[in-house]
Amino acid sequence: MKYLSRFWIIIFVFSLVASSNFWAPVKAQQNVEILQRDVNYLFGGQVTFWAKARWEEPPESVQIFFKGLNQTNTIVGEVSVRGDELIYVHDLVRYPLPAFSEIEYWYGIQIPGEKPYISQKFSFTYEDNRFSWQMLEEKPFRVHWYEGDLAFGQMVLDVAGGSLDHAQKILGFPKPEKVDIFVYANGAEMQSTLNLGG
Repeated sequence: MKYLSRFWIIIFVFSLVASSNFWAPVKAQQNVEILQRDVNYLFGGQVTFWAKARWEEPPESVQIFFKGLNQTNTIVGEVSVRGDELIYVHDLVRYPLPAFSEIEYWYGIQIPGEKPYISQKFSFTYEDNRFSWQMLEEKPFRVHWYEGDLAFGQMVLDVAGGSLDHAQKILGFPKPEKVDIFVYANGAEMQSTLNLGG
């Protein structure tokens, strides 16, 4: 009787293993790769994310994730797949991004029967591209303006440098690595940027 109970236990364990997918061959992880990518936007209008990808089997779904570097809320969108191209258009009017910030984004690709593929993180700078900006640099400052000549840009650089020296002497401020200064021609245009940039 003792041997009979062991026999039944062995049969029971064998039947569990045989009924599972234990003996099924393991499918190799899909080889997925983002080959090219691009971001185009009109400030306060819409931003289009485009990428070209490679995979062995077409995905069942693709999502894009993006947010400002200092933001905690991640925006998620369903990406359109057209052949090997990925396209997502985001409405900046209803869901604005923070103006003059670094936006990081990445893709999640679900291949049927596989673990989701998460791409590396990419980024772009979301600036006000409604104007043709000129730029002068004198570290740590970069001055951007669209009305006025080079003398005007240099004057802004000089004022910024003098203000930093003054603040360091009085308050002991550390010297920043990089400061971008955007000079608007009037208050209305600056206010529109603040409104469109959330």
